[in-house]
Amino acid sequence: MKHLFIRPESKVKDKLGRGVTIVLHDNKIGAVITIMQALRDLHGYTAESFAFDWSDTTTFKIIAFNDHDYYRWLDILNKDVYYVTFDNELHGAVGKSVLGNPDVTRYTRDSIETMGWKEECAPLISFFPIELVRAPIEQVVDEPYVPLVEIVDFGDTYDLPIGGSFKHGSMFLRFFKFLSDLSNKADEETIGKTRKPFVVFESHLGGNIAIYKSLSTNREVDVAFFNRYGELVNVFSFQDGCPHVFGINGLTIEDLISIGTWRILHLNNAIHADENIEAVRHLNSAVDSLNQRTTKRVESLLAKDNVPLND
Repeated sequence: MKHLFIRPESKVKDKLGRGVTIVLHDNKIGAVITIMQALRDLHGYTAESFAFDWSDTTTFKIIAFNDHDYYRWLDILNKDVYYVTFDNELHGAVGKSVLGNPDVTRYTRDSIETMGWKEECAPLISFFPIELVRAPIEQVVDEPYVPLVEIVDFGDTYDLPIGGSFKHGSMFLRFFKFLSDLSNKADEETIGKTRKPFVVFESHLGGNIAIYKSLSTNREVDVAFFNRYGELVNVFSFQDGCPHVFGINGLTIEDLISIGTWRILHLNNAIHADENIEAVRHLNSAVDSLNQRTTKRVESLLAKDNVPLND
């Protein structure tokens, strides 16, 4: 039996493809490796983000080193492909072994399309056992770290158009002004100008979190969330400067942690888990530590004269 996988966009009704030649494999794992390599090239994956492991001929393994590629591969593996098999020996067909491998043969498409084949269309994982693994993030336990993977070479993917100067105001004003800045409603002075992110992380869901400097204070306070297709989903801003000087203009770190605490407890009412309670304890401890830091700073400032409240 010979095996072939074809992407739907390359399949023509009653045909084996669009090219002049096709490559058939004597074993299914070889055909799986070929289609996986084609999917890798098609979707622009890099070997630094994942690895293939086909050392076990009964299972194909994909090891993803970040959430972004894990969820991208999860989407791909659940998309339909055509699985074509030939039961006969293809006598008379014009074929040549590929790179000297007798198990892989390249044929002219016209020479075998009249010999009869079977085809099925379903997700790739339904034809062969493929294991998708998220490799653990290695961190030094004793050192503080950000539990997100930082993207280094993001180019201009997350550049945002600037729609005018960014002014302080209420939280809602900042929010909607930020949304306006993300749109293409730029004025004449800012047409063509963009704001680059200060840093970009991969979210735990596979999207991306980009952090930008404020257009007025140049501090890293504006945050945008993109899904794994690069589409803007949501935005918010951290508090920028001392609230007694600049007013309340964003969320504090304590706010975000506390909201996360509420969310965990809310979900825990539906599905209880001891880990949820443990996480809440750690989050409450984090808020306590931050409050202690704030108290120390205020006491230090009150003990001094003429100290600007700009942090």
